[in-house]
Amino acid sequence: MGQFLTFLFIIAIFSPSALFAEERKPIVEFSADVIRTIPGKTKTISRGRMYVSRYGIRTEGKKNSKSVVFIFRPKKKIVWTLFPEQKLYEERLNLVVNRPPLPMEPNSPCKIDKGVVCQLLGNVVFNKRNVEHWLISRRTPKRLTPIVQLWIDRELKVAVREKFLDGMTIELQNLQEKAQKIKLFVVPSDYKKKPITIKKVPTKK
Repeated sequence: MGQFLTFLFIIAIFSPSALFAEERKPIVEFSADVIRTIPGKTKTISRGRMYVSRYGIRTEGKKNSKSVVFIFRPKKKIVWTLFPEQKLYEERLNLVVNRPPLPMEPNSPCKIDKGVVCQLLGNVVFNKRNVEHWLISRRTPKRLTPIVQLWIDRELKVAVREKFLDGMTIELQNLQEKAQKIKLFVVPSDYKKKPITIKKVPTKK
């Protein structure tokens, strides 16, 4: 159900796939902390930072204990991956990126996939934001299986909270609506370009 992972931090750091595309309506610029909590005997918490602007999207987090920054420039079809500790970056050109559709949108799996059932549970307030609470389930021959709950901010076009069946939650906290500076969405001049290594799949002889 990757279609519903609307947090760019999670999409970028843990499973790079879909991101914001160009929107016809003006983008609401904001920044926020992104908190991922995994329940268990030793609760795991991952923290990141994201910035959304008319220039693109920037996410900051850690991968394998090292800082990683992703910069997405939809209009330029460029994605940069920055490694601050090494002052290196990777560049991917002509990359088409798309924003995962929200449940109420025409191209959402809720609308086009009969196996997906999306229920609006109500309107609530989360972290001082007016949001819609949705339950997304998968239809099976015998029952509906819940997959994820979403708290969607229509103005920002993202889920400000997600809760999965295993108890994992992802939240936007300390959200601030404000214009973002262009310097957050360019590669620093002192960074060196790093070649992208493509892993070859071994062929059977």
